[in-house]
Amino acid sequence: MKNKLKVFIIIAGLILAVFTLSADDGSNNEKSDLQKYFKDYTTALAIIESRYSGEVDFEELVGLSIQRMLQTLDPHSSYADPKAFARMQEDQTGYFYGIGITISIRNQRTTVISVVETGPSYRLGLRAGDMIDSINGKSTAGLSLNEAVSMLRGPEGEPVTITVRRQGMSEPLKFEIIREKIVEEAVPYYFMFDDKTGYIKLERFSKRTERDMIEAIESLKKQNMKQLVLDLRDNPGGLLTQAIDVSNMFVDKGLIVSVKGRDQRDMAAFSAKKEALVKDMPLVVIVNENSASGAEIVAGAIQDHDRGILIGESTFGKGLVQTIFRLNSGGAVYLTTARYYTPSGRLIQREYTGIYDYYVGRRLNEGNSEIPKGEVFKTDAGRPIYSGQGISPDYELEQKFTVFLGRLVTKSLIYNFAGEFVRNNPDMTKSMDIDDKVLNKFKEYLKKNEFEFTDKEFEENIDGLKYRLADDIFTRRWDRQTGVQHAIKFDKQFQKGLELFKEARNLLKQPKKK
Repeated sequence: MKNKLKVFIIIAGLILAVFTLSADDGSNNEKSDLQKYFKDYTTALAIIESRYSGEVDFEELVGLSIQRMLQTLDPHSSYADPKAFARMQEDQTGYFYGIGITISIRNQRTTVISVVETGPSYRLGLRAGDMIDSINGKSTAGLSLNEAVSMLRGPEGEPVTITVRRQGMSEPLKFEIIREKIVEEAVPYYFMFDDKTGYIKLERFSKRTERDMIEAIESLKKQNMKQLVLDLRDNPGGLLTQAIDVSNMFVDKGLIVSVKGRDQRDMAAFSAKKEALVKDMPLVVIVNENSASGAEIVAGAIQDHDRGILIGESTFGKGLVQTIFRLNSGGAVYLTTARYYTPSGRLIQREYTGIYDYYVGRRLNEGNSEIPKGEVFKTDAGRPIYSGQGISPDYELEQKFTVFLGRLVTKSLIYNFAGEFVRNNPDMTKSMDIDDKVLNKFKEYLKKNEFEFTDKEFEENIDGLKYRLADDIFTRRWDRQTGVQHAIKFDKQFQKGLELFKEARNLLKQPKKK
């Protein structure tokens, strides 16, 4: 262990020497400060190695210190140990066996960031924001991200038991989830909603995104698509190159995104290079607060060039570029080296004052009209748009997940009712509606299972109930795409989007700046 520590200190000293020699002449004070602090750090390590009374895992100690150092910079710079880095590379290209969630450490809690819609966790009701208290009976307190992920992944068919805490609920929720093969599809489904309207759900920007999008668009064109809804809700981003390629499918002239950093190597501008696949066709894009990074690049390019109408909620505001620096250990540093700007010059990144405010604070301020919109910019046709708060849609329309629906979903009552309904109705067809007859059966089912609710609660959540019932019933009987095709009839953001195609069509005719 002593030799490992000495080797680390020697290598670190060499890195500092190289940095010092390559620094600009005008930065002598900064060089001096860095040398002083670096010496303090290596001295502290040496003292720990020689005098600490217990055993020390220096690999973990150094890894944690790097992680904490990066966390003080911004919310997206991070460190990945060798196992975590290998897993990140795997997630971009392949599949794994697990429960279908993405997690991170937020406020020192293991937190669900997103849920794979085709995975077992989605079916049982886990959702973004859930905080995992334990995995198979072991507390997550103090667990590293790598340790938590390793416990969730494993052999196919084996169960994982987790307990979670959810905002607004006093008692923890317990789930037993069977591991499945998780294939993270870029475009999990697409279809014709009616005889002229196509719908594409774009879930992530991975190496297969461009291919999947081309397949979806060409298929819908063959079905006589005349207008398109592109759904970017809950898309966390991914590969920059894929976001640019997708933008170019709709925007075939001008800038798509620019990247600006301190170093000349971190300056770049990316413009459309190909003819658009969907050209002169009315386009509506749906976004929400979980649309981030690559999704914001696509939405921003479409809005800035007046290529389509955006509806939904303001996006997350993740416009920081991470460059990967591989380490000799096999791990990597993800360092923010630049920022994304839309074609009009808007900064995508939201203001950052701390981890809690960044991830939770904006939700607490929902509906607060006093939140500043930022600097005003103009689209190609002269429409006003704003900088620094993510991408604000042309039409704001919230779609809240209420406490009442949350109680139903976390207790698996909708999911279990759907299974029972399908078993009791073997002759059901795809033309079936979620009508009063189905709703009354569900209400009886809730009473039979001693679920406490009022008629007022039931009526106030009727659209949400229809959406969830349609989704689960038709998915259980056929597949996920069929479930979405029926549920989307009760999706108010989608339904409002259908009303905006006339405006999207008029937008295409507006004179644009050269």
